[in-house]
This record gives sequence, structure tokens and C-alpha cells, in this order.
Amino acid sequence: MLEVRWADLCRNCAGTEAIDPVYADTLHAVAALSEMRRAIGTFAEELADAGRSFEWIDHARRRANPPITSESVPNLTAAMRGVRGWAETLAAINRAALEYCRQYDTLLARLADRLGSDVEDGLLDRAIDIVATETPARAESELLQKITCAPDPEPHSYLRRRRGLFDAWGYVADLWLQSHRSGDTETATIVERAKQHLAHHLAQVRDLTQLPVDPSVVAHPADTPQSWADRVLATLRDRNVTAWVDRAEMTLHSLRDAHRTAAGTEPERALLVPGWPLISNESERLAYLTQYPTLLAPVRIDGGHDWGSPSHQTCVAVLRVPDAAAEQAHAISAQTASIPLTTGIDPLSAASQLLRSYGIVVHPIDVPATARPSQLIATERARLAAAITDTPFQAHPRPFTHGASLPPHVYHPNTEWTPLTARAAFDRRGSVFIPGVDDLDRFALGFDVSGMYDSVDVQVRLETPAGTPPLVQRHWSQTPDIEHPPTPTTAGLIDVPAALHGLTGDRTSLLLAISPCHEPIPVPLNYIAMLQALR
Repeated sequence: MLEVRWADLCRNCAGTEAIDPVYADTLHAVAALSEMRRAIGTFAEELADAGRSFEWIDHARRRANPPITSESVPNLTAAMRGVRGWAETLAAINRAALEYCRQYDTLLARLADRLGSDVEDGLLDRAIDIVATETPARAESELLQKITCAPDPEPHSYLRRRRGLFDAWGYVADLWLQSHRSGDTETATIVERAKQHLAHHLAQVRDLTQLPVDPSVVAHPADTPQSWADRVLATLRDRNVTAWVDRAEMTLHSLRDAHRTAAGTEPERALLVPGWPLISNESERLAYLTQYPTLLAPVRIDGGHDWGSPSHQTCVAVLRVPDAAAEQAHAISAQTASIPLTTGIDPLSAASQLLRSYGIVVHPIDVPATARPSQLIATERARLAAAITDTPFQAHPRPFTHGASLPPHVYHPNTEWTPLTARAAFDRRGSVFIPGVDDLDRFALGFDVSGMYDSVDVQVRLETPAGTPPLVQRHWSQTPDIEHPPTPTTAGLIDVPAALHGLTGDRTSLLLAISPCHEPIPVPLNYIAMLQALR
């Protein structure tokens, strides 16, 4: 029984009294639970309809947009937690929400089973990718483009590589894929259909200088230069079509044999997928990936912007998928990347490595809480403290040294350290704070997260795991250069521009938004050698 006093809720409609936050939370929870129940009922009815068809994009969208998730349940009951007399209501909402989440996940699993295996479709994509990259198919298609200068009537086709001119290879690849997906796998039929289509689209020679000589095409007495050239083109065109289809069929046959051989071992990979949660029409070909578990929570990043368009946000996910699913993803999108999860490879380390290669410099998995800084950080802090002192060229570069007075550039009638003066003391290009050396209490006065009304642009020198150093733009600085960057086998230091959102309440971490990440993450001070203002 949800103990809602509806009379109290109705007062808000009359405008006589604000609703108690506990009642408001309860009302929102009941509404969310009701919506989830209706969604489950509708979902179950649709699955029971044997005549209804589903695609993987349906699975992706349902997985991405349930009315309630296990992560959102605590938000439904935030105001009533710890309030006397509401324990039973709180427990009832939690039980109902978790049960509905379980039912919804069960329906998603049933939908995935109904959609069936995607292995064969993945092999088709992979076969086309291999033919395109490991044979002269693209070069042969480009020659036909140069000879005919034919415009492309379908510029948005899936496999079109060039815009404006007709891509014969892309057209034949499309036709071969669709034929196999529809069950029409007779090679001779596919070849004949492709020849007829290309004869229509690539009918005439327009640049005779690009046409290769073919001694097998004998000139007839009635031939004009154009008719002879068109017959040479027809021979070249038909020969290419036959070769392209034969290559695709042979590659598919080899991939099927390889898959049957490896089916018993089921190797897996960590797969990086941009554009998560794959619910847009452009992501439809990759939507099958939503059936696999994520290794890390998706990372929200700024997706940049085109001229005249606003910036947008997207997410990058790292999944744990079978080897065949990863190969299919690579054939569909060049933006995906993967690492085989062979024996001895830690899946989370592989996920972190993929994120760094994508440009995400720091993930919380890279900076787990530690009791004390590493020797690398301790040594660097001492080196920086000895090097960064008052000079004739830069006065008061470290405003938070122990016992220091307010810098002269802080013009304020109050000469005491306050949140305002602490912010002003650091708000100068080149000012430095060295954790573990400088006065943390004074720094916290100005940068406690509870008092931050906006972010501050900073440059952070921090420790990063072993691996390929991430590509970051280091800003101008008078501080000593880094002596120990990361290597493939050892951790090292990097300078990273970031937006500082404050010091956590327990004073152990800084909340830093490091491009391209949109949301700040807590980076423990034990990983930070220096924080420098960029303004």
C-alpha cells in the first residue's frame, strides 16, 4: 500500500500550499511504475503475435528507452529515504520497480532469441569488406567511372564509396548482399542481373583515353569508333561483374569454413562502438550489438559540430562480443575498434586501452582510489615545488603555499582567505597548485564542489597507465617539462587540459571534465602532480 494522502497532493492544484517532497516523489514513482507496467504488457502482447516482425533496431530502442531501469530506481525514492513512517512505501516501490525491470529484461532476451543468429549476415558483410580491401575491385570500379563518367542515381546507397559518379562495384556488392539476404543465392542469376543493370547505367564510353585496349574485341566493317569502344566497354564491364561476384562467393565460402572451425572455441573481443545506444536509423546495421553486455558504462562525449550546426552529445560504449560479431561490426563501420580477449588479457584493461586510442584520456577505471601517491607522483611534486617559486618574471605563481599571504593582484577589501579571495588568487594564467605540498585547506575554500558556480579551465599533470600516450594538446606553460611520459610498459605523466568542476567533499578528488568527455569524473589527488590555471 502506497501511503499517499491525495488530499495533500490536490492542494498544489489549488495553489494554496506546496506539495511535500515525499508525496511528490511518491506520485512520480507511482506514475513511472504504471508506465512501466503498461510497457511490459504491450511488449508481451507484441511478442505473442507470431505474425509480427522485428528488427534489431527494435531491440536497441526498447533496451535504450525503458520507463524504469535499475539505475533510475534510487532517483524515484530519493526524498522518502530515511523519513520516518515511509519505510514500507519505500520498500514496496523498490520491490515493484526491480520486479518490473526483471520482467522487461526477460522480454528483451526473448526478443533477441526470436531475432536469431546474426552470424550469417555478419559473414556477408565481412566478405564484401574483404573483396573491397584485398582485391582490385575498387580500382576496377573507378576505371569504369572514368571511362563512362556516369552519374550515380542512388548517392545514399549503403556501399557507395564516391559521391557523384556511379560506383559499379558498390552497386554489384549491394545486389549480391540483398540477393543472399532474400535467399536468392544462385550465382548465375546474380551475375546476369548485375550485368543487365550495369549495361543500363554504364552504356557509353565518354573518355576514350581511359579505355584499355582489348585485342579480343575485333572491329567490324560497319563499326564506328563509338560502337567499337562501347563493345570494348561491355566486355570489360561484364568481365568485372563476373569477377566481383566470384570473389564474393569464394570469400564467403572461406569465411563459413573458418567460422565452423572456430565455432567450438567462441573467441571474444572487447569492441569499442561510437554512437551508443545505436537507436538512430544510421545505426540500424549495428543494432544487433545491443544484445551483448557492456564492459564499461557508456562514456558521454561531445560529438563536435559541423559548420552551421550546433554541437551534439553522443556516447562511446565498450562491449564484450564474440569474434564473429566484432568482424561484422568492422565490416559495417570503420569507426569501431576491438582487442581480442585472449588468455592473460584483462577485459577492463582492454576496454581502457580502446577508450584511450579513441581519444578519451582518462576513465575512472584508470584512476582507482589509492592510499598514497605513487613514487612517480611524489618525485614529480617535489621537483615542481623546487622549480616553481617567485621570480621577477612571475610573482606568486603558487598562491596556496603554506603560510602565504593573499597575492597583491587580489583586490578585495577583505584581506582574509575566503572562497572569493581563494578563487581570485588562483584565477591568473600560470598559477599552480601542487597537491600534497601546497595548502589543501586554502585551495578547498575556493574550489569545494558545493560552492562552484562555474567550471575553471586548467591544465593537469597526472599519472596515466602504461600504453600508447594519448594525443592531447598541451597548453603553454612555464613549468618544467615532463621527464617521464608513459611508455608501452610503464606508467607516466601527461599534461591534460580540463574543466575543473571542484574538489569533492571528502577532499580526495578533483572533478575534471577532460575533452572529449562531457561529464566530469572524479580524479583522485594521488594521481595529480600539478594543477595550473589557464586563464
